[in-house]
Amino acid sequence: MTASLSPGRFLWTQELFQTRFDVHTFIDMINLAVVYEGLDRIDEAESLLLEALEGYRRVQDENHPNALTARQTLASLYQKKDRHEEAESLLLDVLEINRKTMGNDHPKTFSTMTVLGNLYMAMKRYGDAEALYVEALEGQRRILGETHHLTSATLGHLAHAYLSQGHPEKAEPLIIQSYETMSRSLGKSHPSTLVTLHNLILMHMKLDRYEKADALAEELLNNTPKDSRYYGEYKELKSLISEKLGGNECP
Repeated sequence: MTASLSPGRFLWTQELFQTRFDVHTFIDMINLAVVYEGLDRIDEAESLLLEALEGYRRVQDENHPNALTARQTLASLYQKKDRHEEAESLLLDVLEINRKTMGNDHPKTFSTMTVLGNLYMAMKRYGDAEALYVEALEGQRRILGETHHLTSATLGHLAHAYLSQGHPEKAEPLIIQSYETMSRSLGKSHPSTLVTLHNLILMHMKLDRYEKADALAEELLNNTPKDSRYYGEYKELKSLISEKLGGNECP
């Protein structure tokens, strides 16, 4: 499934669902929901996912891999709506099923661990998030390899958990490794690389390394498209660092 699909391709989906319970229809609904999530049409995405899940319950298997993907995506929507308890319940169920059906060392199991860890970070349950990231990272290193971009992403997540608990000395080597690997494999302008660079800047700020943070913040702005929803946030961060250094704000 991909989030690069056009919503127009699936305009027929909801009408078709009313008369035909078809697994291909459910897949299209999930794909369209992912598109809507990317467009911040959260309520529409939620409605499609709930309908697709009901369809899987009726005609196939609510624990089908595509149904589990829908539940994990629904949990992401609930997190965005601050419905954290509902999101946690969904993710715990998906994680348990993935462990039973695919095993602890399957990439989808690692994915659910990191998504649940991200939810716990949003809930400020940093210790719980750390435990999940550590488990996922150990598995990814064994199965995917040290330089795989998903391994690098989990390194960044774990580093963020350490930073949030006041342990920048633990976070530093992880963030640096994550950023260097992502820069090589994904490119410096990839969203995941930019998120990792952002965390690296925050780490330097916590360690009062504002000159280093300032240089990296300039790099962050240069590599972030101006139409990105994060550009304004990164620009404010650059201005804050400049103020700390006694310089001028970012133009």
